[in-house]
Amino acid sequence: MDGLAGDTESSRANQLVTPERGPGNPWREIGYRPLVYLTAALIGGVVVAEEAAISFSLPLLIALGAAVMGFWVSRKRSGYAHLWLAVAFFLAGITLHAAEFVLPANDISRFAPAAQAHITGHIVQVRQQSPHWRRLVVEVTTVQTEQGTWPATGCVSLSQSDPQQPVAAGETVGVDIENLRLPPTAMNLGQFDLRRYLRRQGITTSARVVRLYRLPYSASPRFKLAHVIQLARQRALQNFRRAMPGAESEGYADLMAGMVYGMQASGAISEDTKELFRRTGTIHLLVVSGAQVTFIVFALILLVTARRHWALRPWHVLIIGPPLVGFVLLAGLGPSVSRSLVMAVILIYALVTGRRYDLPNAIGLAALLLVIADTNVVLDIGAQLTFAATLGVAIFAPRSHRDVFGVTHRPHLVGIVGLATLGVWVMVTPILAGNFYSFGGLGSLANLIAVPISMLVVPLGMVALITGSTLLPVTRLLCWLAGSLMKVMLASNAFFAQLPGAYIDNVYFSWPVVVLWYLGLGSLLLMAVHPPA
Repeated sequence: MDGLAGDTESSRANQLVTPERGPGNPWREIGYRPLVYLTAALIGGVVVAEEAAISFSLPLLIALGAAVMGFWVSRKRSGYAHLWLAVAFFLAGITLHAAEFVLPANDISRFAPAAQAHITGHIVQVRQQSPHWRRLVVEVTTVQTEQGTWPATGCVSLSQSDPQQPVAAGETVGVDIENLRLPPTAMNLGQFDLRRYLRRQGITTSARVVRLYRLPYSASPRFKLAHVIQLARQRALQNFRRAMPGAESEGYADLMAGMVYGMQASGAISEDTKELFRRTGTIHLLVVSGAQVTFIVFALILLVTARRHWALRPWHVLIIGPPLVGFVLLAGLGPSVSRSLVMAVILIYALVTGRRYDLPNAIGLAALLLVIADTNVVLDIGAQLTFAATLGVAIFAPRSHRDVFGVTHRPHLVGIVGLATLGVWVMVTPILAGNFYSFGGLGSLANLIAVPISMLVVPLGMVALITGSTLLPVTRLLCWLAGSLMKVMLASNAFFAQLPGAYIDNVYFSWPVVVLWYLGLGSLLLMAVHPPA
């Protein structure tokens, strides 16, 4: 579900970046793809900068410049120029991540601590909320204290008790706050550094809300767009609830919205439902990933080509692009969506230019672009899970192949789902155990039923998203079909969640264990690709 182009590997498009050196598994020749190991070097630099808390400095820039110069000088005279380039990418990762923690002079943190203050700004995110409490993230534009009013930048995390009015992302607000302060930092080795954790998300201060009120719209186009998208999500959810039949229509409508454009974007799925999907290892079905983007891309390609071959013309991009971008905006540019979007763009580029889609290079380029845009994505659990799951599907899912007699053998759907599920489990288990002290067990077998059902529910929900309230009878029919399928999915999840060992709790993987896990997996894969004589 998380791999965008697992099936496109055998398509007629020509390879994107590097020609394959021999038949078989595309991962066999990973060493011939410099994009992959250079991206790994960049990510390694980010990890080192984070773990060592390296600060941005002139010596760091000098070292980066020296590595680039070493590559430039030796690229035509030495066979080791690629090592200089790897060092340059490693140092670039350190430099970029260190620069993320350089605060501007007018950041909101410069005004902390402050007992009382008034801020104006734009709501970036409504993070958590309940009937009596919620947390907001506000990007600040001005700060007013006893000494005066100044322009400001940066984000503040606001906690508000007994909220009286609903608010949405993109709205302009004025807020009377108290106890403006810096988040606590680590005082000794091994202590959790909340200040650095929030800084990676762009948040530099926290405060409590005394009074919050809306202001007339004076936001930039970015925040106006965010507000429009929030309204579109709410309208889509209302249409699903209106069209979904049955006594539990609201719950099924919320679940379908989560499967179509993500549980984070819909924000309506109950905690009990999330817990059921989490314990059966099917929570990935509630996160927008390759499945939704793949459906949109291939449906649009079929519509514009009107035939079975996959050759595209440049003008086809004008038709494919707007619906794809519209859905991505609706779902939100989270790590999994961004990864899928980059890989989709690479696929479309390959089909337009007549090149072959190369999966390792596509994953590597997606990671490279996301890290350059924001190095904190390396430390984001969602990004780690989506790339790990994509690699699991790409490595383990069987593909069509020809035997020595030239007969093409195509894998069965059960085999694809089963091995892909195994691949996802193998790749994400260390991440889950290292961060959440738990991972999926026998409950993950629910994927054998849930994944095929989701492959039907997602297209139905996509079409229902388009028909909406304009073609309500059609939307009701689509919701009825989707609701019937989701009932089977929920019953299946409930069954597998009751199995002994359905979910393994209270298990922690330290980083040496995680490293050994992946090294062992890599060794087994190498033995499978190059068996000993």
